[in-house]
Amino acid sequence: MRYLDNGIGDTLEQTLFSWFQEVLTEDVTGVHWQSGYFDDSVLGLLQPTLERLAQNKRTCIVLIGSNDGDTDSKTVHRLVETIGLPRTNAHLGIVRYSDGLFHPKTIHIQYEDGREVAYVGSANLTSRGIDGLNVEAGITLDTAEGDSESLLRQIRGGV
Repeated sequence: MRYLDNGIGDTLEQTLFSWFQEVLTEDVTGVHWQSGYFDDSVLGLLQPTLERLAQNKRTCIVLIGSNDGDTDSKTVHRLVETIGLPRTNAHLGIVRYSDGLFHPKTIHIQYEDGREVAYVGSANLTSRGIDGLNVEAGITLDTAEGDSESLLRQIRGGV
């Protein structure tokens, strides 16, 4: 388990962007994420992995918030295209509540060798959330570092 907090230490190293650069490798076989806010500016970072998952008909489960109607149709269409919808093993949900916010931020990634990693924290999947412009904190888990497989499955199951 690792703690990320770009309000302390090396701010770039402590960002979700930096973690993504470490974990979005060619052997990713599945991605599950939920984010209260999402903007398509982060697709540049995610796109190679998401497109590879689509080409290989691998799992991609995404829930994003449209809190206060902030998620625009251009963003949704670009995400649909990148994920390759409609297809088996891929789902996109847009969540909006009339009396509250959809506000989770979890990311779960699976690999060919069975390894699983996850992020749980405060960063939304927006440019400001991942690149250090907002102060964000969270934890990362990795079965290769001895973190609990059952906890990682719980994170994956939440999406």
